[in-house]
Amino acid sequence: MLRALGRWTAPASVDEVRQRLQQQACMIDVRDPVEYARGHIEGAENVPLDHVARGLAGREEDCLIVYCKSGLRSQRAAQILRRAGFRRVVNLGAMARWRGAD
Repeated sequence: MLRALGRWTAPASVDEVRQRLQQQACMIDVRDPVEYARGHIEGAENVPLDHVARGLAGREEDCLIVYCKSGLRSQRAAQILRRAGFRRVVNLGAMARWRGAD
């Protein structure tokens, strides 16, 4: 549906995400706390999708890399953050992309 509305953008490559992390980017897991507790990318913060804009308020200048289980919530989170004034948002998409790249 997002693709049909012209609001979908391809997730960043794993190489791009690695480069951003070397530049002090923050990894943000937008899944709910129960999913996060079951496993997450090392060093990631948990800021659920429903709280993403206000949960990250004050960090508009930070580079934020968002991810979730399938990529849908992270795509939505990236849109919400950009609309809220965050300019350095990178969508990793599905967590499995990161884990599969090792």
